[in-house]
Amino acid sequence: MNTNHDEQLLEEFYKNSRMGCETIDHLLPKVDSVRLKRELTNQRARYECYAKSAASMLRASYHKKPQEISPLKTASVRAGVFMNTAMDSTPSHIAEMMIQGGTMGVVDLTKQIKEHQPCGREVQQLGQDLLAFEQKTIENMKSFL
Repeated sequence: MNTNHDEQLLEEFYKNSRMGCETIDHLLPKVDSVRLKRELTNQRARYECYAKSAASMLRASYHKKPQEISPLKTASVRAGVFMNTAMDSTPSHIAEMMIQGGTMGVVDLTKQIKEHQPCGREVQQLGQDLLAFEQKTIENMKSFL
């Protein structure tokens, strides 16, 4: 087990989860569908749980606070959501945006997990759980297409 790999993976898991929260935070005000709003709110809560788990593990094992998403990245998310929903904020379009973002998250997580092997069992489990969650959110969003 490589503790440096564990630390790097936990940082990545934290960033991935916070990005999910950020995206949903900017999307929710654009959503009129009660069903979609409920789904996104539930997803956001789960992303927040994963972020807290990664942060807690970083603090406990490395006495380190996770690195926050840069203000530039946050502004980019906000601008992307604004531009993508300005002309079309239908549930179908928002679901498509979430599917595309989720797919990018799955690809990134998969690469990070493979790149940072070997890692500790607890870190590996958190990564697999987060990856499974991302895949499930993509499937859930398909019902809104």
